[in-house]
Amino acid sequence: MEQLEVFLPAAGVTLPADVLDAIDDIVAPGVTVNPVDNGYGDFELRADQRRR
Repeated sequence: MEQLEVFLPAAGVTLPADVLDAIDDIVAPGVTVNPVDNGYGDFELRADQRRR
């Protein structure tokens, strides 16, 4: 419970557009960096889930 309480405030953090753009420059939206992460299901970056 303590760990949850520590991390909950992060849910309200909004990263500025320049930071999000820098992240997109490193890894394009929709790209899986670690192929092992694909094992969690058939998820995709749907238009309604994108930030732009």
